[in-house]
Amino acid sequence: MHRPIVVLHPTAHRAFPLLVFMHGATAKIEMYLPVLELYSSHGFVVAFPYIESPSGDTRPLTLNTNGEYILRALDYASAAASNASSPLHGRVDMGSVVLAGHSMGGTCAVMAGVRVPAAHEEHDLRTVSSRSPLLLTTATNDGAFWPAPLTAQHERGCFKGALGGGATGSQHPAFFVQFSTAACAEDGARRPFADAGHDCAFKAGVETPWVLSAMKLYAQQRGRASSRCASMLLGGGAGSLKADPLVELSLVAGERELGGGVRGKESES
Repeated sequence: MHRPIVVLHPTAHRAFPLLVFMHGATAKIEMYLPVLELYSSHGFVVAFPYIESPSGDTRPLTLNTNGEYILRALDYASAAASNASSPLHGRVDMGSVVLAGHSMGGTCAVMAGVRVPAAHEEHDLRTVSSRSPLLLTTATNDGAFWPAPLTAQHERGCFKGALGGGATGSQHPAFFVQFSTAACAEDGARRPFADAGHDCAFKAGVETPWVLSAMKLYAQQRGRASSRCASMLLGGGAGSLKADPLVELSLVAGERELGGGVRGKESES
């Protein structure tokens, strides 16, 4: 449809789960490329769609919040996977799909999961969580929408309003993780791009390991409760999300059993 999509894929010729990642407003792929390459190296085909073009998407008014371009990337990957002339032929498992994004792209991921635009964010989160596992991350020093720490408090309130207390048996596990100011401080590692606060997603060692763990648990391991990824996300021992010193607060909501009986629960640390 005359809109570019960048795809990264493992070199092995077999089907891998698909990750569609939507960028934030005015962002460039270079901001995310080390993290996207990391995800692909762990066995994911990564699709990165543009709204207009690499240069056009850096303009402040080039925006999308209804998930349209994530859905276009899904359509593209599905068609390419069955096209014998495509480099993606036989390489995409369309039965295992992860929708993700940063900032504006996170909204796109939620709305692509809903695909019926609604005005009330809590309703959207509840709808998506009823269909698939959900992971939301933020930073205490995120000041994108309100002065820190109000942005993180608002996002936590949306999560708890949508999923806290009154979860149904059909709900999938949903995770909210707030990383500390120290963890998301500017460190100069991603220059010329900043990586503090709202842009903590650019760092490879803060939220990225937990995003990858969730992707592997649900897209590769089918939510297997006996897996190492499950114990990391839902357990309390060494190496778990709950024990991560970079995490200031974590919430887990969901009543649906994972394979061998591990249950999501709401907890706070």
